[in-house]
Amino acid sequence: MNEEYALLCRRYTTAFLNIYGDALTLKDFEKVKRAEIFLRRHRSMLTFFDLPDLKLDRHVRMIDLLIGHLSVPECLKPLLLLLDKKRHMWLLPEVFAILATLFFERHNTLLFEIKSYPLLSEQQLEIIKKFLFEKTKKEIICHLKEDVDLIAGIRAQSRIFLWEYSIEKKLREAEHVVYE
Repeated sequence: MNEEYALLCRRYTTAFLNIYGDALTLKDFEKVKRAEIFLRRHRSMLTFFDLPDLKLDRHVRMIDLLIGHLSVPECLKPLLLLLDKKRHMWLLPEVFAILATLFFERHNTLLFEIKSYPLLSEQQLEIIKKFLFEKTKKEIICHLKEDVDLIAGIRAQSRIFLWEYSIEKKLREAEHVVYE
């Protein structure tokens, strides 16, 4: 995406958060993040909005269906209506990504994907969250995933941070040394 459209997306999201930001919760933004990932994989869902000569009520109905299908909060409807009116619905995945990023920044929160093998217990997860909090000084939200490729260990990754302690990492380091 070029800078002009990235700036446009940021303006849409900043304006939206200034007006509706208090109506949204962290759980809502977890849904927005999932919707963003889904829309990046299924961009064709948004082609309906590019069709010419459709009445406004059909667009509104389609936005309602999209909100329901993506399970995002209803308060996002004005943003989607604005994107549709300006014929920028194709920007929706990027708008959702920036929306989540700005929300997490405003609430001093980081979203981490924690991969481990075997799966972590609640007590182990709390230790990891405390460790990440001490390193970042931000509230930590975690999504757990089991990753057998780690062999044994943990990988914590956010949009800007990566921490890993696993046999897979040790093997990568050893392989790197051997092939140098």
